[in-house]
Amino acid sequence: MNPSIARRAWKLAVLLSLGLCVPCLLVAGSISGLNVFQAGTTAVAADVNANFTAVSNAVNDNNARIGYLEDCETPINLTGDPTIAVDGSMGCVFDINLTGNRTLANPTGAVDGRTYTLRVSQDATGGHGLNFASNYVFSGDPLEVLSGANEVTVMQFHAKASYFYLLSAHAEAPVGGGLPDFFYFTNAAAGKVQKARLDGSELTDIATGSYPVGIAADIAGGKLYWGDVNLDLVKRSNLDGTGQETLPIPRSDTVEQVALDLVNQRLFVAKWTLGIYSYNLNGQNEQLLLNSAEFTSPAGIALDVVAGKIYMCILNTARVWRANLDGSNPELLLQSTDGLSQPRDIDLDLANGKMYIANRGDGRILRANLDGTNLEEVVTGAMTPIPFVVSMALDLQNRKVYWTDASLNVIKRADMDTGANSQTIISSGLSDPWGIFIDN
Repeated sequence: MNPSIARRAWKLAVLLSLGLCVPCLLVAGSISGLNVFQAGTTAVAADVNANFTAVSNAVNDNNARIGYLEDCETPINLTGDPTIAVDGSMGCVFDINLTGNRTLANPTGAVDGRTYTLRVSQDATGGHGLNFASNYVFSGDPLEVLSGANEVTVMQFHAKASYFYLLSAHAEAPVGGGLPDFFYFTNAAAGKVQKARLDGSELTDIATGSYPVGIAADIAGGKLYWGDVNLDLVKRSNLDGTGQETLPIPRSDTVEQVALDLVNQRLFVAKWTLGIYSYNLNGQNEQLLLNSAEFTSPAGIALDVVAGKIYMCILNTARVWRANLDGSNPELLLQSTDGLSQPRDIDLDLANGKMYIANRGDGRILRANLDGTNLEEVVTGAMTPIPFVVSMALDLQNRKVYWTDASLNVIKRADMDTGANSQTIISSGLSDPWGIFIDN
């Protein structure tokens, strides 16, 4: 394998693995229950010893967490037996080279809430299949790994109660080829759903609609989801646009944005005046999450599925909120007094504990910690500050932020860490570019 391709794929696998488990498993252990001593009073030996014990336990706990991170640095090479055992207690990244048809046995030893990475490669001949035991859960049919010679399929799974739930799948090209990375977006006034490579090349029409807006994709399940602001509905199709269907979601309000929870198989929908709802991926089993006055005009939503949180940009009140995935425990994170002005979209960099916000009112892209602290500017004047649409997405693999500018009818990108190297990647054929989605 080409070393640069291997390093790039390994970096992706580790970042995704750590990003999905850091929020819930790898934060430093806290020290609680310490005894407090007052000046001039006698300290009791038992209380002093209890404090030392608490500190010692916290240090040991953090050593265990660091040990887990170190284990994740080294991929585990699994046996080539016809039935392959995956033992989650051995590590969190596994390499499997297919030299014949193989079956993955049900996983064992996995830790609930942890993310596991499987890198499945074909040998120089290729053409080998991989079957999955019943405890591997997919949103649709089981994933078919790439079959070409030396091709590699990278899969991310979320462990829960002895099951592995597919989070994402990433295709790595064989030696000599580039990574087949695309982003999807809606060209609203043109009535199109489209895709392009990350550099803006190979622009391709996927589907047509009345006025498509927010978009999300289940790459592993082979499905696209998007809202239509004129028709007040949500549509779904295959990734190539075939099999288009209208989901049975009540047509009662303008659909702004959609997001997917592929672990719990839920579709989240932001409705302009009614608030935030969730559904099964087929559009059934409606659940109202948030619909008070504070949550009208939700413009952007993003999910931290592992931590069980939804993040929301509320345009008219210039606020960013966080709540549990069922809508409980809403927390106000940022507002206009912090510098927000018409926040239009939001995306998450979980590996680094950051959220990114498209601040439409002054044309900036902002970044803050997941709790709203340490708000800072990343891109100045990223989009023209007019009262219309802006959407944003992060490419975590290549550390880029992408955004749509509906006033100039362009799509741009820049370095997401520094804001440098801003460039226009699509500048023709667009009319009100709206939603944008990058599979991470």
